[in-house]
Amino acid sequence: MSASVPPSVEPQGDTRVAAPTSRGSQRRLMAKLLGQRKASVFLMLLIVATYLSISSPYFLEARNLLNVGRQFSVVGIVATGEALVIIAGAIDLSVGSTVGFPRSPPLLPPKRLAVLPLV
Repeated sequence: MSASVPPSVEPQGDTRVAAPTSRGSQRRLMAKLLGQRKASVFLMLLIVATYLSISSPYFLEARNLLNVGRQFSVVGIVATGEALVIIAGAIDLSVGSTVGFPRSPPLLPPKRLAVLPLV
C-alpha cells in the first residue's frame, strides 16, 4: 500500500518557484527598458531636474514651482482641448495660429513713429 494524498490537499495551479534572476538577465532587462523612448525621455527629465535642483537654490521653492505652473497652464489647456478634438475625429490643427495671433500686433512696426522697433 502506498500513501496517497487526499484530493483536498493537492496543490492547485502552478506551484513552481521562479529561479532567481542572474546578473545577465538583469542587465538585459535594464538595456531593454532604457532602449524604449519613454524610459529615455523620463531618464533625461530626471537628470535635468536633478542638475537644476543642485545648481540653483531657488529651483524647488514654492514660488518657482507656482510660476512654472502658471506659465504651463495656458499651453496645457490648449493641448488638452486639441487632444480631445483630434480624438473625436474632427482634426483641426489651427489652434497654434489662433493662440499666436493675439500676440502678433506688438511685432508689427508702428506707423506713426519714425523709429524702427529694436525687436
